[in-house]
Formats: sequence, structure tokens, C-alpha cells
Amino acid sequence: MSIDYTLFTFSCVPYSGEDWFTKATQCAGLEYKSLHQSHPPFQARKTQDEIRVSLVRHPCDWLEQVYVAHQHGSLNGYAGRFGLLRTESFPLFIYHYLDMIPGEITQLWKQYEADVYQRYEDQPLALAELLESLDVPACFVELVKQVPKAGPVFRNPVWDKSLRRLVMETESELCEHFDYW
Repeated sequence: MSIDYTLFTFSCVPYSGEDWFTKATQCAGLEYKSLHQSHPPFQARKTQDEIRVSLVRHPCDWLEQVYVAHQHGSLNGYAGRFGLLRTESFPLFIYHYLDMIPGEITQLWKQYEADVYQRYEDQPLALAELLESLDVPACFVELVKQVPKAGPVFRNPVWDKSLRRLVMETESELCEHFDYW
């Protein structure tokens, strides 16, 4: 059985947890309009009732995901100008980002004008709350809560505290808006 929520549209910046979101909703048998395959920002509203949902991720965690994807050759052009950064080492990748495109993560997220932003770090509870607010039956909501967030196991890069602080300062608008301090 599946439930079609045609007024619920989902899209987000690549590497923000969209694979987990898709898996969680599919496991619960929920359907919605997804822009996930090509990751475009939302288009003009088709109806007044349309609910736009997007995920956000801590900028440092997001950079880790992009770096790891870059290292494994799986960026597929989704990360925009981040695909142009040097990847010989994680610190070099971060320094290159800070020098070439500071604030770019915030600019990417600004393109996704959602009604509901959910932090990846708050999953699965944030998605469960959203579904409850849409009157999804409790049995489906419980299924969403059971989906683990762990994806492919890669060795994540190690952060230098000063670099992490510089990234957060550079992306301060995003950090402040989504309480990532």
C-alpha cells in the first residue's frame, strides 16, 4: 500500500541526505513529487496547497560528503563549482574552497525556497513530525523512524579545528539560520 501526497514536493542540494529521505519514505510506502534525480531548485507552485520540503546539512558535514564523493569519482556534476576544487588532501580541498568560493554552500541552499527545511541531523524524528502533521497514519510514520541514516562506509576526513571554525564563519548565515553553532 502506498499513500500519494501530491501536494508534498521534495528537493534539496545534493549530498544533503536525499538518499536517506527517499529510502525512508519508500520503506513506509509513501509517495510524493520528487525532484531528487536532477536536484533542481523548486519551480513555480502548481497549487496554493503545495508543500515544499528540503533537507539541509551542517556545512562541514556537507563538505566532507562532497570531498568523499569527489575522491570516489561520484560527483556526477551535482556539486557545481565544488567539483573544480583540488582534492589531493582534505585540508587542501577546504583551503581551496575558502579561497575560491567562500559562502557558496549558503548560496546553494538559498536556491531551494522550501516551506519546510529539515536538518539532516534531526532525522528521522523531523520527518516523522512532518508526516504526522500531514495526518499520515501512525503505522507509516513508525516505519520511517526505523530507517537507519548510515550510508556507504567511507573513511571520513579528519578536521583541523581552525579549518572547521573558518568554514563555519564563512557560512555563518547558514549556521545561524539553522542553529549549527
